[in-house]
Amino acid sequence: MFYSTCPSSHFVVVTVVAARRAIRRLVLGDRPIPWSKAVTYLGLKIYHRLTWIPAVKLATFKATRVQTAVGKLLSRGQGCTPRLALQLYQGAATAVQTYALPLVQLAQHRKEQLERQHRMTIRRFMGHPCQSPVAASLAKAKTWPLSLLMLRQALHHVDRLHRAPGGDALLRRLRSRPASRMGQICTLYEELVPAAPCPIQPPPPHQKPLDVHLELGNLSWATSAFC
Repeated sequence: MFYSTCPSSHFVVVTVVAARRAIRRLVLGDRPIPWSKAVTYLGLKIYHRLTWIPAVKLATFKATRVQTAVGKLLSRGQGCTPRLALQLYQGAATAVQTYALPLVQLAQHRKEQLERQHRMTIRRFMGHPCQSPVAASLAKAKTWPLSLLMLRQALHHVDRLHRAPGGDALLRRLRSRPASRMGQICTLYEELVPAAPCPIQPPPPHQKPLDVHLELGNLSWATSAFC
């Protein structure tokens, strides 16, 4: 809605209607699959715009809450030890950031945002000034930079694919996409480990898949036995 200062003009209502296309429903085995604008995969929420920005913001927000809660346990040197505070933070915040975020292609400023928060947390828990050297702070805390922790976790995921039975199909798919994040990690892993490890076969009881029945036939809750 616009308003013109000209005396002969009045309110002008401009309506812009976006063209909406009808999306056909996906049916798999006579069973309709509902559409959703957001799904959760590996703990990350993927939106229909295919962006990782909300996932990074959510991980940063959760890490800030954990930092505040653990900081209260320190009680300015009268509570728990800095070592215990770091262990609590790494188990509740760093573990979440290094689980699925290493597998996605993040912008450089998003990586720097996560790295900056990681450094600030270590300096706060260890009682270091804000301008303290990064290497000295990490060495005293006996931890790695967040970028190396994320890279190690991504390589660990690829290593598990090499050892898993039937993981070759997914590895071939990753090799066919060298520009993707997982394709780059797969290439780096093969450079570091020239001889691929042998797949580990599962125990015999787990080789046969379970029988899954979607229907109970003529049974009902009144005639079925109690569990």
